[in-house]
Amino acid sequence: MAIQWGSWASGSSYTQSRVGIDVVRSGGTVTARFYDASNAPVTGDSRTLSRTGGSTSYSVTYGSGGGTTFIESVNYSIAAGASLTISASVSGVFNGAAPSVSVSVSRPFDAPAAPGTPSVARSSDTRQVVSWSRNATTAAPYSSQRVQRRDFTGSWGSWREIASVSSSATSYTDNGTVADRAYQYRVRAVNSTSSATSGQSDTVYTTPAAPSGLVASKSGTGDVILSWTNNARVSGYETRVIYRYEDGAWSDEIAVASGVSTYTFTGADPTRRIEFHVRARTTDGSNLYSGYAASGWVQLQTPPDPPSGLSPSGGAGDATEAVGLSWTHVPADTSPQRQFELRHRESGGSWVTVGPVAGGSPSWSLPADSYSNGAIVQWQVRTWGDHEDPSSWSATATFTMSARPTVVISAPDGGVVETSSAELSFAYYQAEGKPQAAYRWSLDPGGSGTVSGSGSSRTLAGLTDGRSYTVTVEVQSSAGLWSAPESVSFAVEYAAPPPAVLEVEFVRESGAAVITISTPSGTPAAESVTLERRVNGRDWHTVTEGLAPNVTVVDPVPSIRGVTEYRAVTVSPLPSTGTGPVAVLEVAEPGWVFVNCGPGWESVRRFWGNPRLSARASRPRALQAFAGRTDLVEMSGDRQDLEVTVSGVLTPDSSTVEEMEELGLTPGEVMYRAPDGRRVIGSIGEVSTGWMDRHRSSVSFTVTRVRREP
Repeated sequence: MAIQWGSWASGSSYTQSRVGIDVVRSGGTVTARFYDASNAPVTGDSRTLSRTGGSTSYSVTYGSGGGTTFIESVNYSIAAGASLTISASVSGVFNGAAPSVSVSVSRPFDAPAAPGTPSVARSSDTRQVVSWSRNATTAAPYSSQRVQRRDFTGSWGSWREIASVSSSATSYTDNGTVADRAYQYRVRAVNSTSSATSGQSDTVYTTPAAPSGLVASKSGTGDVILSWTNNARVSGYETRVIYRYEDGAWSDEIAVASGVSTYTFTGADPTRRIEFHVRARTTDGSNLYSGYAASGWVQLQTPPDPPSGLSPSGGAGDATEAVGLSWTHVPADTSPQRQFELRHRESGGSWVTVGPVAGGSPSWSLPADSYSNGAIVQWQVRTWGDHEDPSSWSATATFTMSARPTVVISAPDGGVVETSSAELSFAYYQAEGKPQAAYRWSLDPGGSGTVSGSGSSRTLAGLTDGRSYTVTVEVQSSAGLWSAPESVSFAVEYAAPPPAVLEVEFVRESGAAVITISTPSGTPAAESVTLERRVNGRDWHTVTEGLAPNVTVVDPVPSIRGVTEYRAVTVSPLPSTGTGPVAVLEVAEPGWVFVNCGPGWESVRRFWGNPRLSARASRPRALQAFAGRTDLVEMSGDRQDLEVTVSGVLTPDSSTVEEMEELGLTPGEVMYRAPDGRRVIGSIGEVSTGWMDRHRSSVSFTVTRVRREP
């Protein structure tokens, strides 16, 4: 390094002197070179250098301008991590000057040596003890040590520091491990100069995850095929299979290689029930075992249990038609149905046996005319699997032979319908006098439905002029049999009244729509008008009917966000109908909440102030446990609950506190309309109000839905 000079020193003359040191360190040796300097001529001046560790005499001569003279070189020792200060001064200068200088030198510690490769002792899945040896020296000490770990969860993760321990530590207990992992450790030594990392430890394993979903099924050759799902994330494991026969001891374990999820068990006794378990085991010598997955019992060959699910059972069939009989094969050994035998009889008579019939189909058709209508028929079935013996006979199923009912449509008669509605009339007949239980109808194009009871007529409304329709009717007897469908086609031709034209205006103060209906004259004349509404693209429904052809009406509950459409249907005395053009009302009322109540929703409350809205929807549910199932089963009810919670601010242009409190005391349903477009017909709960300042009050309440809007 460069010479470090002390300050210029002056004596009794203008001549100045100074002393300097040039320091070089190599390992533990510091070489100091001492220098004298003057800024003016000096001749034969004898001087003494006093420096750390000794002194020396020397003489200097400088020409004009002065100069520099090397005095001597001295070696000093310095320990690692230490500092050394070298001082020097000069005496004997001719003019009495006494220059001096000091220089400090530091030697850092040497880089640390890496700790020894750690070893790991497993205490449990959540506790591993890591041990290592230190290689610190005086010249290369440790200031701290960092324990690092990486995890295997299908692949090795990155090294990460899990602890910082003291420089003298030689072990660390890791309490942050979990099951179904593999771990490796290493230790990094640190000092002020550098760091060094040990080699990685051997892999330590925790208990592997248990297999799941073990299924044992028979092969066609009498073997048992096992399959399961391996859930262990570590690779150092194998699967162990054990088995036992009923009333027998468990076998020795059978090893299956890592990653394999099937095993074929051969040589099973076909006459005995057998079950299997599988579990995972580590292969690093730690012999850690997971829990077992169980297959349940497997019967290679045994007769089936009696068939179940016989159908029909309690129903009816027409004796003039083939009646399909079906059942469920119930194997005790998982083997499919190979053949069946069936028997049937009229109640109290002798059995007629069919079969055995080869095949796996769990069904058979009783031929037409096997019995007479009015007879009560009993039947049983038994099945075979792979075992040579059949199941026991099933429980007896019973059904009644009964003639299908018939239906005749008397109106419409297939001619032309000259009105916008037609009366559907039909007649029911059943040969044994069984009463009508229901009927179902359909109109194409149009609607359909099923009606319980003995009804024999209905009105087909909304027929369109110039279109053709087909109406179809089926009837059901009390025995449960439906008739063949009866259909009649007819055309519709009528003179429609002139369509009405609508004008719609939104009244912001009440959230209502004012609709002006204008109907021109024509033939046939419009006798009355029906007003229909559709909200945000949903179904049309009637607002009011029987209106005068030219009138202004109020709809108190249009949507306050989105699109409300209106149309008028004019009705003539024929009757016939004409549908007018759609009038559109599009509204966006941010911040306003409207609540209507009373007959026809005529009474309204509203408030402003960025209302806070929340909704809670639910349906009744219960969790049930059933024998033979490992998991719970959810049972859901039909009821669907919706509750809306509302809070906001009453302002001078809102409803008053008294009006809101009156709403809470008024019986009956309310129509709640929110600025997000939500519409709920429900029951209002307690209405709470509170004073905020001289101009504002708070309001809050809940609305629980009681029915859906039509």
